[in-house]
Amino acid sequence: AAPDSSPAGTDTAQAVTIADPDSVRLVTLGDALQALGGQVRLLQGITPDRVELVPSRDVPGAAAGVPVVRISYRDPVGGAMVLEEQRLPSRQGPGEPQVAIDSIPGGNLATWVDRAGFRLRITVPGDQSMVLRMVNRVQ
Repeated sequence: AAPDSSPAGTDTAQAVTIADPDSVRLVTLGDALQALGGQVRLLQGITPDRVELVPSRDVPGAAAGVPVVRISYRDPVGGAMVLEEQRLPSRQGPGEPQVAIDSIPGGNLATWVDRAGFRLRITVPGDQSMVLRMVNRVQ
């Protein structure tokens, strides 16, 4: 099946064809597209360092049995940023996304569900303003 090239806000994605993996696997962006039903979210203007398919059980709050794509980036000063995304089975998100931010050792974590039904979680070194800037770069 060809990846869906429709904008992120529309939902013509095909069924997910990659099963929830048993362990973390290094994959291509093409594999990530397939796992997420034809769409993938990226940090605008930043090149990914690594793309992995991750078991849902390894990601707190993830829907069970649905694959998670983890995309790792380097921030401008060399710290690691991680974007995890999962296409929820309902394929329908809330009206206006609500972003929850939590402090973690060495940075902050933001979690939200976008309008297209993607559960997103980004870990960023730095303060809350830095994590909010990165949330706004997810497309």
